[in-house]
Amino acid sequence: MAVNGSAGNDLIHVSGDGVLTPPGFTDIPQATDFEDALYGLGGNDLIYGGGGRDDIDGGDGNDVLYGGDGDEVIQGGNGNDLLIGGAGQDTLLGGAGIDIIRYDGPAGVLVNLHTCRGHGGDAEGDVFFGVESVEGTNFVDNLFGSSASETLRGRDGDDSIAGFGGNDLLFGDAGKDRVLGGDGNDGLSGGDGDDDLDGGAGADRLDGGLGADMIDYARRTVGVTVDLSTGRCAGGEAEGDTLSSIENIYGSDAGDTLTGSSVANLLIGSSGNDVLTGLAGDDQLYGSEGDDVLRGGAGADELGGHTGNDLVTYFGTAIAVTVDLLHGVGSGGEAEGDTYSEIDNVNGSTAGDYIFGNAGANVFNGYEGDDRLFGYDGDDTLIAGPGDDLMQGGAGADRLEGGAGIDTVEYYGAVGVRVELSTGLGVGGEAQGDRLSGLENIHGTGFGDVLTGSAVANHLEGRGGDDVLDGLGGADVLFGDIGDDTLRGGDGDDVLYLDNGNDLLDGGAGRDTLVFLSAMTADWQAGVFDPSIAGDNWQGWEVIQGSSGDDRIVTGSFGFAVELRGGAGNDVLAAGIDGAVGDTLLGEDGNDNLNGGVGDDVLRGGAGADVLEGSAGTDTASYFTGSIGVSVNLATGLGNGGEAQGDTLSGIENLSGSQGNDSLIGNTYANILQGSGGNDVLTGAGGPDTLTGGTGADRFVYGSAAQSPVGAGADRITDFSHGQGDRIDLAAIDASTAVAGDQAFSFIGGGLYTGVAGQLRYAVFDGVTIIGGDLNGDKVTDFHITLTGTIALVAADFVL
Repeated sequence: MAVNGSAGNDLIHVSGDGVLTPPGFTDIPQATDFEDALYGLGGNDLIYGGGGRDDIDGGDGNDVLYGGDGDEVIQGGNGNDLLIGGAGQDTLLGGAGIDIIRYDGPAGVLVNLHTCRGHGGDAEGDVFFGVESVEGTNFVDNLFGSSASETLRGRDGDDSIAGFGGNDLLFGDAGKDRVLGGDGNDGLSGGDGDDDLDGGAGADRLDGGLGADMIDYARRTVGVTVDLSTGRCAGGEAEGDTLSSIENIYGSDAGDTLTGSSVANLLIGSSGNDVLTGLAGDDQLYGSEGDDVLRGGAGADELGGHTGNDLVTYFGTAIAVTVDLLHGVGSGGEAEGDTYSEIDNVNGSTAGDYIFGNAGANVFNGYEGDDRLFGYDGDDTLIAGPGDDLMQGGAGADRLEGGAGIDTVEYYGAVGVRVELSTGLGVGGEAQGDRLSGLENIHGTGFGDVLTGSAVANHLEGRGGDDVLDGLGGADVLFGDIGDDTLRGGDGDDVLYLDNGNDLLDGGAGRDTLVFLSAMTADWQAGVFDPSIAGDNWQGWEVIQGSSGDDRIVTGSFGFAVELRGGAGNDVLAAGIDGAVGDTLLGEDGNDNLNGGVGDDVLRGGAGADVLEGSAGTDTASYFTGSIGVSVNLATGLGNGGEAQGDTLSGIENLSGSQGNDSLIGNTYANILQGSGGNDVLTGAGGPDTLTGGTGADRFVYGSAAQSPVGAGADRITDFSHGQGDRIDLAAIDASTAVAGDQAFSFIGGGLYTGVAGQLRYAVFDGVTIIGGDLNGDKVTDFHITLTGTIALVAADFVL
């Protein structure tokens, strides 16, 4: 129903559902200049006060009451009512039920349910009682609840909403809103826009809605744990909170654990020692005050530490990262696209990382992988972890820890250093105050350094300057580089490099090696030395390693066995021409000329067409390291195949084959032929030969009975094996001299001769097996072969 008041001041009582409008109103309320009293009484009423100072009472029912422009008194009465005071200083009385006051004016309002007062816009001068819900304007509103449970809705505009006490429902709606729950178990919804939600105490439900929304625990004194990926929270005022559509977190003033999600997040730790994890997305992580741990995760992240000792970590990731704190950029793995500001410390991945420090005191942990850690200025701590790592502390008193693997410390700077791995101390230049542990190698400066190793294998490199390198124990590698250097290997099998300068090289105890870095001539016989080494003093060495060029190394009568290695290039190696001890000559790559001199020498030409001269003594040509089979004939002095291709041999008594299938043929002297790996064919020819097939199915070939006569001239086979398929080939021997043609042997096992020519038997005697053959039927052995060990031979062991 509709009741229209007449001109003047009217009093209208309404019973039932209806709409009351002052005169002149049609469908839309219009302000009038009259003072009306409108009473809805029972039913769900819609009442417009219009202009003037109206008194509106909705009575029972769920009413909608509009005050208009005057200073109205609006009473909702019983029911869930909506009260809209409009302009003027209104008194809004909700009454029983859940009552709402709403503002639709053209300016934002401030509504405080605790003081029951309103300010600004249509709320200016308003007072209200018994109200449970407030809806603001579409402009910038400030809505404040009380200690009761209320519903506050900002609508459009950048609103500030605070529930304070009670279990409140707070809605920011559109705009960039600030929503504070206060005490109680509140529900906060940001709506559209980039909102800031603060649930306060209690187990709150926070929904950011659209936009980049932040949950805020600022100024709290108890740390919180917030995980945007799961929406769960714990600790302090976050205890029991649940989150949805939240992108950003502002932590408390204590130590927080803040975790992002798969989208771009902003995580701010505030005070305290915080742990911030971005997960996926291009995140922004700021530790603020305290010693914070920042992990951006995947994406191009912005990582800022601010005050405190802050750490960026990539620990547990499997792809190597490069982190440059000096320039504030990262690359590779999870560091790709990352930027850094005010970061002090870095934890690397489980792969080989590059980490560069800044002017501060940095702490770097490389973890697994072959890492490169550079501290630069400051008192840095570099912890390499497992792997073969390289560390450079730079200026400052640094702590350098190597860990498992072969780790190296490196020094630069304009002043030489003194570093001792045995004591773990550094002095001078960039080493001043350094403490070292778990390190094996040192690279010195371009100036005069004193570098001392330890009891394990060390690599000491002096670089420029007149350096002193002392390896102590272990198999050390010492490289003085430019300058007049002193290199002492100490105990162990050491390697000492020769270079420019007048150097003192002392290998010390152990089997030590001198290494040429460029093509050199060192001829003790002729007294001719390359000018670059002519002023050197060499002591305590046993091995010389040639360069990649064409070297000439001729030793003298040193009284000890030497090993000469040619390296790449066409080398001339001659060992102790007037000495008597056995030497080892290794030509390696190139077409080399090897001369063993006096003594029982081993010559290994390696790749290339080599000349192998055994000279005096019992000498061995070895192809043991080759993988391709060779064919070598000592009688002709020629080699073919594999590393023997193009070789010529003289004065050689023994052969050692390759790991392939070899053919080794001796000469008229006593030869030792060793097949090594593969299925080899060994022919001793004349002389009392010793034949060793090695692994594989080997064949021992005899061309005549004279090649293994009875007595001291007989051959010995050291490793004959049924299981490997070895065979003794006698097919070329005529088993019966009384019969024309080439007759085959008849194997009679361990039986005695019966007077038939061509019988072949064996007997076991004193731990050896002896094979004998009767060529003329006189029951007397005409040739025999000795096998090491007791072997039950069968006919299949022979080619008869």
